[in-house]
Amino acid sequence: MDYQYNKGSIWRKWDFHTHTLGTNKNDQFKSKDFKEFCITLFIKALENEIEAIEITDYFSIENYMSVYTFQQKIDSVDIFNEIEKARIKNIFIFPNVELRMLPVTDSGRLINFHCIFNPVSLNNLDDDFFSTISHVSHDQEYKMNRSGIIRLGKSLDPSLTDDTAYKKGIENFVVSHDSFKKLLTTNINLRNNLITVVSNSNKDGASALQQHFDLFETEGGSLDAIRATIYNLSQCIFSGNPNDREYFLGNKKDDEKTVVRKCGSLKPCIHGSDAHTEDKLFKPDNDRYCWVKADLSFNGLKQILCEPSERVRIQRDSPDCKKPYNIIEKVKFIDKKANKTFTDYEIGINPNLNAIIGGKSSGKSLPLHFIAEKIGNTTDIKNYSSITKDVDIEIFYADDPNNAISISDKRVIEFLPQLYIEDIVRNKSITATHQGGESNAFNKFIEALIRQEDDINELFDNHINMLESSEDKINANVSEWIKYDKQYKIAKVELQPLGDKNAISNEIKRQQAKIDELTKHIGLTSEEIQTYNQLSQENTRLEEEIKQFNFDESELDRLGRYLTDSLNLKVVNSFDFNSSSFKIDQIYQNIKTDILKSFLAHVESEKKELATIKKELCDQR
Repeated sequence: MDYQYNKGSIWRKWDFHTHTLGTNKNDQFKSKDFKEFCITLFIKALENEIEAIEITDYFSIENYMSVYTFQQKIDSVDIFNEIEKARIKNIFIFPNVELRMLPVTDSGRLINFHCIFNPVSLNNLDDDFFSTISHVSHDQEYKMNRSGIIRLGKSLDPSLTDDTAYKKGIENFVVSHDSFKKLLTTNINLRNNLITVVSNSNKDGASALQQHFDLFETEGGSLDAIRATIYNLSQCIFSGNPNDREYFLGNKKDDEKTVVRKCGSLKPCIHGSDAHTEDKLFKPDNDRYCWVKADLSFNGLKQILCEPSERVRIQRDSPDCKKPYNIIEKVKFIDKKANKTFTDYEIGINPNLNAIIGGKSSGKSLPLHFIAEKIGNTTDIKNYSSITKDVDIEIFYADDPNNAISISDKRVIEFLPQLYIEDIVRNKSITATHQGGESNAFNKFIEALIRQEDDINELFDNHINMLESSEDKINANVSEWIKYDKQYKIAKVELQPLGDKNAISNEIKRQQAKIDELTKHIGLTSEEIQTYNQLSQENTRLEEEIKQFNFDESELDRLGRYLTDSLNLKVVNSFDFNSSSFKIDQIYQNIKTDILKSFLAHVESEKKELATIKKELCDQR
């Protein structure tokens, strides 16, 4: 048998409700025969990337066996290429028997109850299941196998052929929840290879007893005991409704303990397309695909019962979407030695977590060393040259899983061997960071690792920018505080001779008293004092203006000297025009002289203007 690697628990699309051509109820498929249907089934499975298909039928696994047989003979089907055939072989196909269970709901329908079976246990299924469950009508018992269902159909219409009687029996066969509960209680082998599911639609599911999930959060009602029995029998819920998922996980009004009390356990919600036509295959309503994080096996599926919130999601896209470009899909050793050390099996790599288990020095690090040597860094301290001689490894990335990485591919992984980590942890040396702080080797190593994520790296940069901005503000505030503190100290020193506040206030009062006394002694009126103060202020203003004009006059003199000296040398003499014509050259020299005279004349004009204004100000004093 060909070996096929298994990547373990990763998120995959599972369809838990797929009917087939010839289904025992509501068959709307148009394929001309079962082979054509199976071809369509697997084409659509590949298109929709379905990796697990639950073949569903009422009271039977015959159609499941037909699909399984087609899958086993897929190599003989020419319509698929080799890659597609390999993918089809990897699809996990498992049977789902749909029962109709008493009691009748308030909408007049029976409850649909599903039994998912472990494919490896099917040899005993006829004895343990189909021939054990019965339908009782008019004191007559009918087994749930094909012959029993035909007998039920003919009891209702003796004129029917076996095939039509079988269909008639299917329409009328019902199972009591009491007999089903008894079967599970008395048959541990069946119980261990079975997952029970109740439909939660408002037409024929358990909630049809009272229509919607929120009615489970109310107490009372004549159907409570029946409902509790049905939900205790079921391990999963068929529903794509997000509210149902939240309820059966204990996240709504009823908490976990209340849900367990009412329903027996927390329960995962699973979903499927419920296809009865080719167009509906793997097309669930509202794109509510069912994602399961588990191995493609019945035992893997049973993990959802233990972790109902972590292992199942119902949504359009994968719950954990990573870039295929960065994911290693599988590796394969190429051993060229006569006595091979390594097998040529493909080893699947899980995109989340992988564990290599073995005793000390049993070679656990070898695969990592080979991968790192091919596409990684060289941080491995050990020397494996004696083992790796004449051995190569092929590495396949998820974006191109059928072709090994080429030598021109520059993708690099981060290889962190145990001894390298130990060295980093034990390295206590302190080095400076680019922000001006200090850090040890281990912290810098951890930061470099987590910065490989673009979102985290952006957060780091934003944080560093915020720190740097805050540091700049702090430095500016400290500098300003130092400046004001210095001014305060100077002012404090200058105020020391003046005494404290009370002394200064008293001195001001004394000086004001002297002014009042002198004013009274001189004999000036208040109007005269006011006029005097105004003239004094005007005189002060004129003195300031004269002072400013004196300064402007001196600057204007300096400008004149600059124009005479510097400007004549630096500007006018920088004009350089040579002409062989004496007349033209003379004109050029006259222009240079006129430019300088014009500058000087302008300065003299401004000086006269300043002198005039100054004289007017002096006359006003």
